[in-house]
Amino acid sequence: MLGFGKKKKKGKESDSLLPDDLEDQKGENKKTEGAKALPQTETDVPAPKKKKGKKIAGLKNLFTKKRIFIFVLLLLLGGGAYTGYSLFFAKKPEKLVYTKKKLEHVSLPQEMLKFSFDHFPSLYQAFLSFNSEINIFNTEIQRIETIGQKYPEQLKIADREKKVWEKSKNGLLKAFLKIEKPIREIYVLYQVNPEQGKTMIADKTEELTQTAEEALANAREQSDKLKKNQEPEPDGFFPGLIFKLKKKFL
Repeated sequence: MLGFGKKKKKGKESDSLLPDDLEDQKGENKKTEGAKALPQTETDVPAPKKKKGKKIAGLKNLFTKKRIFIFVLLLLLGGGAYTGYSLFFAKKPEKLVYTKKKLEHVSLPQEMLKFSFDHFPSLYQAFLSFNSEINIFNTEIQRIETIGQKYPEQLKIADREKKVWEKSKNGLLKAFLKIEKPIREIYVLYQVNPEQGKTMIADKTEELTQTAEEALANAREQSDKLKKNQEPEPDGFFPGLIFKLKKKFL
């Protein structure tokens, strides 16, 4: 009974509201709903969290620094290892020792050849090459003479080719005779006055070496043709074709 009476009372209270009051209440409800729907202003928006971004940037910087440190450390370790290997484990180049060689086309005595070996190493190597080139020229001239003697009716052909080889040979001989003369003078000067001899060696090394190399280059233009003619043709179609083209155009 009591509960039923209370319900009725509530119903009566709602029924007792005037139409104007109901309208006012509806308006207030709309205002509150509209206020909730309004977008928040800049002051109302919470500030972005920067701590996470700072942590990521810090980690990246730390990672970069670590990489640089590791790279520098590896360089130092590699350099130290190479230096240690070079000092204690790597084989040092053996000092070249002069051995007597018979150079039949070089007129310098052995003591002057050894002097060239000690003080003009590049020029000494040029003397060895010169001696080999003259041997090649002599062998080819002898071969041409043999052909001429075998076919006397075509002797003019052999003589013409022989003169080409003799001209190159004589040019090489004259060039090295001119080189031998200052070597003799420098050798004697070094024996008499070592200081002046050293000065002369420093002054003449480049000039004499260049003269020898130029003379050898001119002679090899002739002797290289002989080497190409003596080279055997390789087996196979493509290797053989390349070989023929080289002989024809090079």
